[in-house]
Amino acid sequence: MLDFLEEKLEWRENKDYTMDEVKAIKTKCLENPESYLWIKTKYIEEVKNIFYHLKDLNYSQKPNYQYIK
Repeated sequence: MLDFLEEKLEWRENKDYTMDEVKAIKTKCLENPESYLWIKTKYIEEVKNIFYHLKDLNYSQKPNYQYIK
């Protein structure tokens, strides 16, 4: 979704990142999305709502696709 909205994703900036570096970057972004994920989209409430809905799910739960739609 963030790709579609042309949001800058830090782990895509450098193709030479190792898998561990990408994991660390993604972990940092997930821990503080307001600072690291939502630069262009920070005022789009739906982006935040969908993110937190998905983040709150555990592995066996299905997303609420109607809500996301």
